[in-house]
Amino acid sequence: MNADRKFPYLPVARLVVALVLLWVFERIILDLPMTHDIVISDFPLTITEIVVIISRVLMIALLLLFGKSYGPQLQGYWRRFPDAGKAVSALGYLAAALIGYVAFRDVFLLLLGYDYVWAYEVSFLILTVGLLAYIGYIAYTNVEAAASSASSVALGSSRVCQTCGTRNLAAARFCEKCGAHLGPQQSSPRACPSCETENPAEARFCLQCGAALPAAPQPAAQATCPACGAAVPSQARFCPECGAAVGGAAGCTASGSTQV
Repeated sequence: MNADRKFPYLPVARLVVALVLLWVFERIILDLPMTHDIVISDFPLTITEIVVIISRVLMIALLLLFGKSYGPQLQGYWRRFPDAGKAVSALGYLAAALIGYVAFRDVFLLLLGYDYVWAYEVSFLILTVGLLAYIGYIAYTNVEAAASSASSVALGSSRVCQTCGTRNLAAARFCEKCGAHLGPQQSSPRACPSCETENPAEARFCLQCGAALPAAPQPAAQATCPACGAAVPSQARFCPECGAAVGGAAGCTASGSTQV
């Protein structure tokens, strides 16, 4: 796989590792005996609560930074989900909001008391619902792009009957509806060396990233079947499409010339 294809997943792996390390360090500090022995007079929070808050603040900062920097890099990377970057950014903000809700609730209660706890709950509820609605909107608006991309792939891998117009599988030799011969097999798609997107066989540049595609290999010498018109290797004695005998005795016509 091309190295560029690994790029979108590296920041995710780094974020997961950083979050896990923060959680492990937090657990280690909280398990130290001296952490529970330290008492700060005239301060409403204990050392353990301060450690947890600092750890959660760092986690929130990582998630916010991830959403801000990684989302734009991912934007437009996947053809079937062009707004994936916006969705990933929103997911990062949503995770930060959920962590913040749990981490700061006790601090809020200490500062303002239980009389205003409803304001805290409602604020985070509005934020969470808003982010979920935004993610849902992105998914909804990308359905058309995903469907058109899947449709283009499906259409590109099918063969159209010239007699009745029915679409058949790419490997089909005869029409599934009328039985007409579909002619020679179409050229296989060409994969882009930069992003691995499949392109039409005749394409010179990638449809996704614009990179130049390598020159297509020159086809081997072929002849034409006199019965069905399919391309036949010059050394073949029978047509691979219809089974008719070919070769010099059968009057098979070579590409660009007629054998006598």
